Amino acid sequence: MDSLLEVGVTGLTAARLALQTAGNNIANVNTPGYSRQTLVQVSARANFSGSLYLGSGTAVQSVQRAYSEFAVAQQRDISSQVAQSTLVSNQLASISGMLGTETAGVAPAMSQVFASLEALSANPSDTATRTTALASASGFVQMMQSTAQQLNNARTSLNQQIGSLAAEVNTYAAQVAALNNQISATTAAGSSPNDLLDQRDQVVQQLSQDLRVSALKQPNGDISLYMGSGQPLVVGGVSYALSTTADPALPTDQRLVLSNTAGQPVPVSLAGIGGGKLSGALSVRDGALNDAQNQLGRIATVLATALNQQQSLGVDASGQAGRPLFTLPGPQVIANAENKGTGSVAASLSDATALTGSDYQVRYDGSQYAVTRLSDATTTQFQSLPQTIDGVTLTGSGSPAAGDSFLLRPTISVVAGMSVAIANPAQIAAGGALLASAPLLNRGSGTISQPLVNGYPADSALRDPVSIQFTSASTYTIQTPSGTSAPHAWTAGADISVNGWTVQVSGAPAAGDAFTVGPNTSPGGDSRNAVAMAALQNARMLAGSTLSGVLGGVISATASKQQAAQIALSVQQSMLTTAQNDVQSVSGVNLDEEASNLLTLQQAYQASSKYIQIADSLFKGLLDLNL
Repeated sequence: MDSLLEVGVTGLTAARLALQTAGNNIANVNTPGYSRQTLVQVSARANFSGSLYLGSGTAVQSVQRAYSEFAVAQQRDISSQVAQSTLVSNQLASISGMLGTETAGVAPAMSQVFASLEALSANPSDTATRTTALASASGFVQMMQSTAQQLNNARTSLNQQIGSLAAEVNTYAAQVAALNNQISATTAAGSSPNDLLDQRDQVVQQLSQDLRVSALKQPNGDISLYMGSGQPLVVGGVSYALSTTADPALPTDQRLVLSNTAGQPVPVSLAGIGGGKLSGALSVRDGALNDAQNQLGRIATVLATALNQQQSLGVDASGQAGRPLFTLPGPQVIANAENKGTGSVAASLSDATALTGSDYQVRYDGSQYAVTRLSDATTTQFQSLPQTIDGVTLTGSGSPAAGDSFLLRPTISVVAGMSVAIANPAQIAAGGALLASAPLLNRGSGTISQPLVNGYPADSALRDPVSIQFTSASTYTIQTPSGTSAPHAWTAGADISVNGWTVQVSGAPAAGDAFTVGPNTSPGGDSRNAVAMAALQNARMLAGSTLSGVLGGVISATASKQQAAQIALSVQQSMLTTAQNDVQSVSGVNLDEEASNLLTLQQAYQASSKYIQIADSLFKGLLDLNL
């Protein structure tokens, strides 16, 4: 009779526990990260009776959770990609908005500068037109500085976000380590800590949105988490701290470091992160944002330098030589904070049109300098300095140590220090620097063109008075303050070049005729230099492109990157939905299935109860017979 009751009790207990498990599944149908649980039953060991083995009921072996390690890992990896692409897409959209469009922002402000110079070329003596031209230059600087400030604010925000994300990673890693301790202890006691396992998976899932991690399961139930580069983040009950420090190469930026097993900080690269929001923030800061800031500075440098050079070739309303229209800071060089030597590197602009819009690393290896263009990793070796690369001249001083490095930033800080250098509209050099004339006493029919300055000569004799004296109808000499040249053969319309300028004499000059070229001291309505300044809008000064073309390319490139990130995000979100469905198909609670199980379990419970009732009745009957 004891055996009869024992069988019934095991069945009743198993049915009760199965009902409780099903009820727990139903209660947690909407709990994030919950994995469906199932009672695992086995047949109890049979008892030998005579020549027979008779069953002794059932035994509850464990409560098992429905779980696919592969599906969860896949969901985790795709979540990292989605988080990264979401941040990148949002940040690129913000940067694109800061740069503006062809009709708003920097582009129309730059176009207005040239439009006002073109208007000045049509009416150089009008004060209102001059005032408008100067106001356009000021408006352009203000728009550039406003845009540069917004981009710099975005950089500051990204640096702050990198620090916040690192702290968040540490919080999650510490939670995983603590859960590891609880899970390993519970597992060692022979239990299956399903709820703790679900909780740990949920924390790792949240962690994976900040950076990509790979999980390695240990025999005792622990998991070890490794970053994309293989550096350990969590091992058993120990987590390693991720933190930010000032980048020694660029102190205004934050650098990620991870404490290793010896407690020493090890720098973490972008590739070492592998994905997640941290990867997105670093890639935007060091990629698209850095490019936008550099290209904005490049455009400002080339425009200001070209206008300053052209301004120097003209004369203002009072006949004075044109002074710079803009002030412009030079390239920036930052010494690495970890340098050991006393060496320093300085830089100066030598050719604005050769600028690439890239930063450079200058490294000294003990015997020579290696200059690496960071945009494409092209490295040039120099035995010594000074040297010129991409329009920037580098000079060195002091005694650098092997391994010392410097960050060259030719354009990124230019806009912040840029300003309009003149306040009086009359100082705009609209007139040509030189004026050619023919004395009325000339007897021939020769005429001379107005001088065309050849580029931007550094010759200090540019404005020296020059006389072209015809010694015959086919020869001439050139008289300058330094003397008279030997006779030159003359051909009508041929170039005559002196001191960096060129003229042509046409017609039929007679022997003894002279033509003079000298400073333009009374420009009056002369607009030759204003015409040249306005023409810079269409000059292909940057690798075959105009300033507006380069600016349009920067705006277009940023918008294209944002569009590509959005497309990638859409694809990844679809993949994530599929991965989540895969996890749910294994681990999710199906209410219809649980309802069906409840009916089956109810019947099992009732049957076991009836069985116990019959056994009890038989037992009482036997007791009555004994009485």
